[in-house]
Amino acid sequence: MRTSALLTALAVLLLPACDTPNPMDSSTDAAPGLGNDLPRFMSASGADLPFSQPVPFAAQLDNRTCLIGIFTGPQNLPLVHRWNVRVGGSQVQNVTLRVDAHSVNANDRGTLRATLRDLAGNQIATADVAYTGSPTNTGDLTATLSPGVYRLSLEAIPTTEPPPAQSGQHYQLGASAGVALGWAGPLNYNESGGPEGHFWAVNAGAGEPVQVVFSVDGAGPGVPNQATSITYEVRNADNTAGPVAPTTAAISPTQPVTVAFTSAQARAYLLRVAASGGHYRSEKTSGGDRGFYGVQCNPPPPPPPRIVVTRVQIDIKPGSDPNSINLGSKGLVAVAVLTRPLEQATPEFPAFDATRLDPSLLRMMDLADFVPGIYPQGAIPVRGAVEDVDGDGDLDLVVHFATQDLDNEGFQGGRFDPSTTAARLFGPVPPPPGQPVTQVVSGDDAVRIVGR
Repeated sequence: MRTSALLTALAVLLLPACDTPNPMDSSTDAAPGLGNDLPRFMSASGADLPFSQPVPFAAQLDNRTCLIGIFTGPQNLPLVHRWNVRVGGSQVQNVTLRVDAHSVNANDRGTLRATLRDLAGNQIATADVAYTGSPTNTGDLTATLSPGVYRLSLEAIPTTEPPPAQSGQHYQLGASAGVALGWAGPLNYNESGGPEGHFWAVNAGAGEPVQVVFSVDGAGPGVPNQATSITYEVRNADNTAGPVAPTTAAISPTQPVTVAFTSAQARAYLLRVAASGGHYRSEKTSGGDRGFYGVQCNPPPPPPPRIVVTRVQIDIKPGSDPNSINLGSKGLVAVAVLTRPLEQATPEFPAFDATRLDPSLLRMMDLADFVPGIYPQGAIPVRGAVEDVDGDGDLDLVVHFATQDLDNEGFQGGRFDPSTTAARLFGPVPPPPGQPVTQVVSGDDAVRIVGR
């Protein structure tokens, strides 16, 4: 699956997880009129995140998160988001946090105020970034920081301009190398994200029965359109296919959707989510690390797998010498792929079990015309069987080719003709289900063309 251009939009709201204030949270990023509601809201994200695993594809200065929105919702919560910022390494370093105030239309006005604090609530850096109706205005917070966890608050200050001006409420985040961003608690009003969806990193402990729940609200004041279906996938940290394949499920206020799998090891995963029909809520309800960690909006696809070519010994027309082929006949040409046990392995022919091969995936052609990397090319076997061809006690694979197929004008290349003196048989070794091909076999043998 292509994973570039992930998410065109994501809007999130932190909902109260409990009403118990966090004693560690002494920040007071108060907006006008919020009063004592703000500390309660700020504590709603719970304890600071553990950052239990490195964040894969962590948001960068020039490759930031996708669009995030600060909405009041039905509870009329303050327009403030709080993130955890983890500075890695073992040395004091210069850190930059990049904040984009993103205008979703030309009438967006107001200010996005970003404030970085330590865990004691002491202000370290702040920046105001204006919404001007242009797509993006950017502000940087810079500081010299020791390794550890810090808090970043983002406050959407409403515009005082009259209509048609409206308050901007969307942003993107990025950070310098070695810095990770995390969000503690549930995420509400995620945008649909388009067909490719949006990625968050989630962490799992060894043996953890991981559970992430998606839900939607009923209609009401301040509630945007809610999703009617959710497509989700859990991928590995390197963005390869992971423990949960793409799955689409209906969702409603009375029908949440649960993603569940067991993680054999302590590790990070990429959670890809896309919705149809509107917004939705995400919450990790398992384990000791329930955070959602900010990744690049466009994490790169995994690199193509490294293909290993294994030389195998083949025997065209076993028991025949020379290996004569009459292209004018309508018979079959047998080709044996010989199994080589470990004790008989050589540098030219390593150990290989020929019974692992799928006859339908093998091809044979004129060796002189073989072009590496082009598949399929050549003739396709009409049947295959397992037997001990060379009498050494190991099962080999025997495939049969129709003679007329070797002289087929429809070949992409490699058609047998009177000048053919050698043939090559090749094809992939079937990988485990859901995995890419990483090994192919190749074997050559001499032939003599005697007719056409």
